[in-house]
Amino acid sequence: VVVVLDTQSSMVIETPSSRSASPSPSVTPSPSIIVIMTSAKPSRSPSRSPSPSPSPPPPQGTLVAVPIFVVASSDGNGMYTGTFKLNARGGPVSGYTIVIPPPPPSNLPPTASPTAGGRMTPNQSDAITVTINFSPVVFTVEPSGTQSPILVTVSPSFPIIP
Repeated sequence: VVVVLDTQSSMVIETPSSRSASPSPSVTPSPSIIVIMTSAKPSRSPSRSPSPSPSPPPPQGTLVAVPIFVVASSDGNGMYTGTFKLNARGGPVSGYTIVIPPPPPSNLPPTASPTAGGRMTPNQSDAITVTINFSPVVFTVEPSGTQSPILVTVSPSFPIIP
């Protein structure tokens, strides 16, 4: 008897072993068992091909701010405007939020546009426009998920007076 044990499905398949047609008179045939362990699944039909397994999701990307130090230009009305980009690198990014800090004393509140973004595809960039008054401001970019926050410093550009 040949026994095939499939370790994935715990299925036991028993088949009769081949014996010689006429055993020799001096030897008494004794029953024997051969056990074969396999993890392969038995084929259900020789013409059927296995169904493809679903592909794993792409790895989670990293949100990167470029640059992390922005020199904002004067708009002529006492406000300074600058831009930085958020890039999805190495895979998709599930989203982000820009945290706008409180204004420094005697200043107008800083702004950012947009203040949040949704899912980003790999290599996608979002431009963030920020406006500040005459003091440097640190914006915090909080990626969705487990990535650490990103700090972006925005400082006004003052003309150099000779």
